[in-house]
Amino acid sequence: MVAATTTPAPGGLTATASASPSTIARGATVNIAARITSATARSVLVDVEVYGPGGRVHQRV
Repeated sequence: MVAATTTPAPGGLTATASASPSTIARGATVNIAARITSATARSVLVDVEVYGPGGRVHQRV
């Protein structure tokens, strides 16, 4: 598992993400978890992008 990465985001949000396993073969499955937290209730758009050595390989909004 790739260690969770926590990043302060604009507007007082905190984004945390992790992936397991950290290395995969082409066509294999990887589990990705993303958590966005806020001190106040609000609606936000969350965009998860996966990058490989050649650039972005998948995007999910």
